[in-house]
Amino acid sequence: MAKVEINEGYELLQIINDFGEPLEIFREAFQNAFDADAHNVYCHIYQENDFDEEKLFIDIWNDGVPLHKDNIKNFFGLAKSTKIDDKKKPIGKLGYKGHGSKIFFNADTVQICSKTNDDEWYVELNKPLKQIKETNGLEYTEIKQSSATTIHLPTEIKEGFFVRIINPKHFPNKETFHKLDHRYLRDYILWYTIFGTIRTQYDEQYKNRNFTLYLSGLGINEYSYLINNNSLFMDPKPNFESFENVKYEKIDMGHIFPNDRSDKKSMQKYCNAIDPKKNYFDFYANHYYEKKECPGITKFYFYMSLEGYETKRTYDILLSKKGKQSQELKKLTHSDGERYGIWVCKGGIPVEKVDAWYEGGKGTYSYMQAFIDCDDFELTANRGSIRNTKIEIIKAVKEAFNDIMNKADVQKLLEERIEEENKEKLRRSVVDDKNELKKRKDAFGKRKKIMLPDGTVFYEPTNTSKYVLSESESMVLLVQLMTKYPTLFNFDLLDYNTRDGIDFVVNNKYGEPKYIELKGILTKSMNHPFEFINKIICYETDLKNGDICKDLVGIEVEFKEAKKQKYKSKDDNDVFNGKEYTGYQLIPVNTNDNVDAIEVICLKDLIKDVLGGEIK
Repeated sequence: MAKVEINEGYELLQIINDFGEPLEIFREAFQNAFDADAHNVYCHIYQENDFDEEKLFIDIWNDGVPLHKDNIKNFFGLAKSTKIDDKKKPIGKLGYKGHGSKIFFNADTVQICSKTNDDEWYVELNKPLKQIKETNGLEYTEIKQSSATTIHLPTEIKEGFFVRIINPKHFPNKETFHKLDHRYLRDYILWYTIFGTIRTQYDEQYKNRNFTLYLSGLGINEYSYLINNNSLFMDPKPNFESFENVKYEKIDMGHIFPNDRSDKKSMQKYCNAIDPKKNYFDFYANHYYEKKECPGITKFYFYMSLEGYETKRTYDILLSKKGKQSQELKKLTHSDGERYGIWVCKGGIPVEKVDAWYEGGKGTYSYMQAFIDCDDFELTANRGSIRNTKIEIIKAVKEAFNDIMNKADVQKLLEERIEEENKEKLRRSVVDDKNELKKRKDAFGKRKKIMLPDGTVFYEPTNTSKYVLSESESMVLLVQLMTKYPTLFNFDLLDYNTRDGIDFVVNNKYGEPKYIELKGILTKSMNHPFEFINKIICYETDLKNGDICKDLVGIEVEFKEAKKQKYKSKDDNDVFNGKEYTGYQLIPVNTNDNVDAIEVICLKDLIKDVLGGEIK
């Protein structure tokens, strides 16, 4: 039989690049430490200048079972793992495919150091991508004693493993470098790595597992300063420790969930302690847990946390808030919809959102964190999806999940949380109305006054933009003038409705209905056909004598100004009839167009010339 051939270099390259998220470097390293039964993991990211070249270092070490010399090939090799048995089955470990550590290789250099009670050795992999390109394979250095190198585990650690990644290619540009910011990195770790597992909520082995991360990302000093000076509130409050002159944040294993606060008294008490100006119901928190069997197929754990607007933001400091944010902060933050909802997990670690699994739901669930944790989910090589899972397992879990969501006690919890959400919406509506009211009041104070001879005061329409006056306020002014002076215009309003584009229908003094277009300001462009317009009423116009205007079908009219026209009101005998004023018309340019001359009534000129008013 012919043996199947494999292009090793090409396959290595595909695995190295098969990671959609650069921070998976940390996920893999922490998972390896967990599988090695470590108690403490240290992670330090820093930069150093080497002959005018800025180098980026990621140092990660732990005190777990060390890598033995005989297994070095498993670390550097492809699909070689100590976490599977002779039948290629995983031995109780999450990381077992032999792919994870390959994400380290997308770098200039990868150094590893392993320490036992009587030995500490070192191996280095140089220019892995260049090697694959030139030789279609990889080679690492001979084993050396770590005493001859700069990489070694601290004296306090008797056994353990150290990996140093120099100049990882994932973080050279502005699109990814911000992810090494301490705040961003800790957020990722507490959601998508073993340190963010939800199993500490219900699994005794995880609850009792002593597994702690000491993290030092870029910008940790600024972050710790804000915490220690109470400039940044967080619950729980972070703890910091220094080791070998480096500051670390101490992070215990387990996804952060808020304490239950579902009654008014507990919410109000917590709110008063945080910020009495906020609304107590924004600090709502409640939880639900259930272990679910799918007979003959699988089992899973369901954990749900229902949280208020402010509750989420007490521990999730990168959750976006209302108001403007700096461009720098925008890179770090995420929205409620991006993070919260329904997640499938393996080993208690969130893998992907599956909001669509909830049948009959509303599509998005930013008021909850819901987790479906099943060890029978099969992940893709980059662990970003469960689509390698058997269809019957996914179907069974999905059906059982909906059974849970439709339970009376779960529905009651959801209704309770939705009720709090409605309170949030009402509160925000009140705040928005208050702000809009203040804005309108301030704008009103800046409006010009229309002073009539008898002391009556009206107000000019406001500008909605540089070339637009409020049409609705122009309509109000027109009605005010018609009410005060019933005979001023030679028409009566019959109907006002902007829904179909016709502003209002009128009766002129001869009783014939006409279509009149209302504008705040008349410009060269008309969004209606001139053919059906009898009059245009505007507050003012920016047109000059001789300007050409076009309607929406391209018909052209010329703007004509006529000074010292005799005004015609409804009553030939009233005081306004015959007064001199400046009149305007739109005259068709092409006499073949089916358009009559259109009278333009400019209220601003009419107020001055006919009514004798002033605008101040």
